[in-house]
Amino acid sequence: GNVMLMENHCHSLVAWHMLEAKHATLVHIDAHDDCRPLSEEKLHRIRALLEAGDYDQVFEQSDTERFLNLKVRDEDLLYTLGDFIYPAMELGLVSNTYWIVPQPVITPAERDRLTALMKTNLPGASVTSTRFPAGGFELSWRGRFFRVITFEDLPALPSGCLLDIDIDVFAFRKAMTEEHLVAQVNRNPADVFKYLEEKVPAPAAVTISASVWGGYLPLLLRFLADAAFDFYTTGSFPADAEILLNSYKDIRTGLAELPPPPSNETYLPAWLHFSALTHLSKGDAELCLKHLSRAADICPVYRKGLLDAAEALTSMGRNTEAMGFIEKFEARGGRTYNSRAVRALSLLKSGDAKTALDISHELHGWSSNPYTMLIYGSALVANNRGEEAKKVFQELLTKAPGHSAAHFNLGLIHQQAANAPAAITEYERAIRSKTDFWQARENLGHLLLETGRLTEAEDMLKSTLQINPYSVTSVNNLGLALARQRRYAEAIEMFRKGLSLAPRSSTLKLNLAEALHATGRAKEAYDLCEQVIDTEDEVKARALMRKLQAATPNGD
Repeated sequence: GNVMLMENHCHSLVAWHMLEAKHATLVHIDAHDDCRPLSEEKLHRIRALLEAGDYDQVFEQSDTERFLNLKVRDEDLLYTLGDFIYPAMELGLVSNTYWIVPQPVITPAERDRLTALMKTNLPGASVTSTRFPAGGFELSWRGRFFRVITFEDLPALPSGCLLDIDIDVFAFRKAMTEEHLVAQVNRNPADVFKYLEEKVPAPAAVTISASVWGGYLPLLLRFLADAAFDFYTTGSFPADAEILLNSYKDIRTGLAELPPPPSNETYLPAWLHFSALTHLSKGDAELCLKHLSRAADICPVYRKGLLDAAEALTSMGRNTEAMGFIEKFEARGGRTYNSRAVRALSLLKSGDAKTALDISHELHGWSSNPYTMLIYGSALVANNRGEEAKKVFQELLTKAPGHSAAHFNLGLIHQQAANAPAAITEYERAIRSKTDFWQARENLGHLLLETGRLTEAEDMLKSTLQINPYSVTSVNNLGLALARQRRYAEAIEMFRKGLSLAPRSSTLKLNLAEALHATGRAKEAYDLCEQVIDTEDEVKARALMRKLQAATPNGD
């Protein structure tokens, strides 16, 4: 009927045109405005294709996956996830818009920021005197209005509106931020849908989007898009989605017992994805791969889970297995922008900086967007071309002041140059911009550890593991921070946790052996050292074995 579920949000424009929307009121539920301006040339091309009913061509020239599949360059797309509302307004499909943001209150600072954004997006717009109790505001633009408000200030609207729901509204704390909520959603989706049913009765169309490939919605929450579709087609929030939502927090932090399989097959890919991550949290990459592959076979968007797992395995130092996941992804649909990027990141972690640079240079030639610039700059750093990398990151900061990843990489350059104070400053800037930036927290924690600020290091590394419980580096460094405070029992527990994620790590084995030695458990420590023989850490292992033998003259 008039309820449509799409992977990429930009196709709402096509949906509204297919349903012959004219000067409609749009209720846009989203963490992003999606209303950046387009050129007159692109508007003309969009109008011509839509009026001709050539929806296939519109799809081909706007779908996010066409860019990701290396078929259409970003600059050649007619429009994207970030600007499809603008042509809807210019072409007369939409006259007035309510943009509903995630936060319950728009603070004065946030209002100023969002006002500046919308004045840029809608040239010539002016702020009216209308004010909303929760801090929202209204702009007037060419005889239309664009209101930026919270759920709490949404008025009761007449029937016939366009209701547009991007599921990422549940994943962010506030509008227009890089920072996802960690292991939670900001509102109960079932309550939101019921509330919208009252406020926006009998909509002319309901468009529901996941936009996982746009990098906005974590794949773990993709099932909420199905839940929204089911709610608007059946009238009730599905029980299977409720069960998955209740399990989400525990799954996200790696603590969960998996719920039983869903009764509705629609939710099976999500359950398999949850199952895969549960196995990964226990170090079982084989079962993780099996369940992710099955999920991807049922619902193609879950193929992204293979790349997410590859990144997690890379952070565990399990680079060979990570490459296997990337190969499985590419076997299902060929090389993509994302798979090439993750491959470059994994190669950087494994020490193959030359190949990583080749790939990132290729990606940079395809698109010089911030993500590509970051990978390219990182590869330059790894190839000891720090001055070139600095220019890349400084250029990025010129384009996007305060960009968290640019500050992170500048921190990395300073860290490699043994300039700890400058590196700490850049990592702190990165974290201020994006508080869930676990890589910046991990590196900052390491520097705090190395400079003897042990309690600060402990706090920083604990916060890292709340965001990414799979980071073996942070687990190891937290163990060291505890051991250096002589809290050996806690350190031993942490090193053992690390070995559950990376069973072959000689670094973890030796650090665990040192902690065991400190508590008088020489036999266990000696056995661990023997496991490290014939690895790159053999010299360290033999040195510790000699120390253990000297400490236990009776051979115990």
